[in-house]
Amino acid sequence: MKLFDVYPLFNINIVEGRGCKVWDENGTEYLDIYGGHAVISIGHCHPHYVAKMTEQMNKLSFYSNSVINKLQQELALRIGKLSGYDNYQLFLINSGAEANENALKLASFKNGRTRVLSAEKAFHGRTSLAVEVTNNPKIIAPINANGHTTYLPFNDIDAWEKELAKGDYQTKQLPEAQQKILTMTSEVQFAQNIYADLLKRVEQMRLLVAGSSESAKIIDPPIITPREVKPKKKMLFSGAIAAGAFFAICLISLRKKLKGVVDPFEVSRATGSSVYSCILKGAKNAQVGLETLQLSLELESTGKSRVLCFSGLLTHVGCSFVASHIAKLFAETGKKVLLIDADLQHG
Repeated sequence: MKLFDVYPLFNINIVEGRGCKVWDENGTEYLDIYGGHAVISIGHCHPHYVAKMTEQMNKLSFYSNSVINKLQQELALRIGKLSGYDNYQLFLINSGAEANENALKLASFKNGRTRVLSAEKAFHGRTSLAVEVTNNPKIIAPINANGHTTYLPFNDIDAWEKELAKGDYQTKQLPEAQQKILTMTSEVQFAQNIYADLLKRVEQMRLLVAGSSESAKIIDPPIITPREVKPKKKMLFSGAIAAGAFFAICLISLRKKLKGVVDPFEVSRATGSSVYSCILKGAKNAQVGLETLQLSLELESTGKSRVLCFSGLLTHVGCSFVASHIAKLFAETGKKVLLIDADLQHG
């Protein structure tokens, strides 16, 4: 499979960027005044940006908008203060095309109209409505050519004023009563959408408050009356049997877990440590696991001398096997290796 030909491409392979400069694979330096669709306005690989992105990616890279995201809430507050629109709502989306798409839909919900004025040779995106208002027949499919858009020359103020004075042609062809009904319907729909969104946010706030506030308190202290109690032999005997059975089940489960292969993701979540590789049984699987471990260790210890200790909870879990083979793999790459195989349990 090859990439879809979207744009004519320049014969340059950019591989690195710092600030306002980029370099191609041949080491040629360029002054970047493009900025990647203007989304890298702070420059390439800004240290603060890289540090924050790395920090967040090590915690959580993505989750749904169906749960509370305090980072998004903090962003909304900051943007509101910087822009001076604290009483507005922030709708986070993925691209300029989606922004234009939703802006057109909101406007149509509000005024009940279907006609759009767009500048000639302007590009607004490739989603359904955005591509319809883009003056480029090559990228407008028949399903998008709905006749809703009038294209006008850029900066021709007279042409725009004349076209605006016409209003929505399709709506004006309706009787006056139907025009009013259409406008009222769109306003009601718009108000209902806002109301539903507000109700959703109220419920979220209620859940947040209920989960963070204390809802229990001691009204009266307990009354304690000391008295002698004789041991109940039957109860003690039954409890001993139940406790023995419980500990036996726990012991069996523990032995199964120690003997079996533990899910590396469960290990990582339980211990808070990184799992570099999972070495499975079988020569081929073991070789793949060892090579993955070697690569992970090399990336982790680039430019450093490291002491690696391979240990296990029980004997015969393969520490010597892993250590010797990792030492062999590192030695084959030209690295100096000192291998010490010792029994730390028996001295």
